Amino acid sequence: MKMRVTVAGIGLFLGATLTGALGAHASELVRLMVNGKPSPVEIRLIDDVSYAPVRAVAEMLQAEVQWDGDTQTVHVLTPGYGKETDGVYTLDSVVVSGVQAVKDDYGWNLTADVRNPGKEALRTAGLTAVFYNKSGERIGTATGTVYSLNPGQTKTVIFATTSDLAGYDRIRFQTDFTS
Repeated sequence: MKMRVTVAGIGLFLGATLTGALGAHASELVRLMVNGKPSPVEIRLIDDVSYAPVRAVAEMLQAEVQWDGDTQTVHVLTPGYGKETDGVYTLDSVVVSGVQAVKDDYGWNLTADVRNPGKEALRTAGLTAVFYNKSGERIGTATGTVYSLNPGQTKTVIFATTSDLAGYDRIRFQTDFTS
C-alpha cells in the first residue's frame, strides 16, 4: 500500500510539474489588425513573443514573398522594392542600371543610370540603394533623387551615403517616392 501511494505521489508531482512547465510555454491566440482592419491570420503569443506566418502577414502588406531553399531564407520584398536581373533593377516607376560604387579618399561614390520606362513624366523620384555583404547582412544605404524624367529618358544620378560599404556583395534598390 505504501508503495502505491509513493508511486501515485511521484506521478502527481511530475504531472503537476510538467503541466506547470507546459503552461508557462503555452500559446495564446492574439488578434492582428492591419491598417485598422482585422486579419484572419492566426497569431500566437508564446512567452510574451508574437509569432505569425511570414507569408500571410507580408502578403497582407502587398509584399512579395520568395523562398530560397538553397540558403533556407525567406525574402520579403515590399512594394517599390526592385527586382534585379543582370545588373538592371526594375522598380515600380523607374529602371536603374549602370551602377558603380567606388571608394575614394572621401568615402564611397555611387552613381547609376535611371530611366523612366513609363508613359508619363516624373517630376521627382527618390531612390534608396541598400547594400548587403555576402552573409546577407545589411551594411549600408545610399539615397539619390532624379528630377524631371520624361518618358524614355535616362539620367545619371549621384547617390549620397555616409556608410562604409567595404565588403558589399550585392545592392537592392527601392523607390521611396515619385511625383
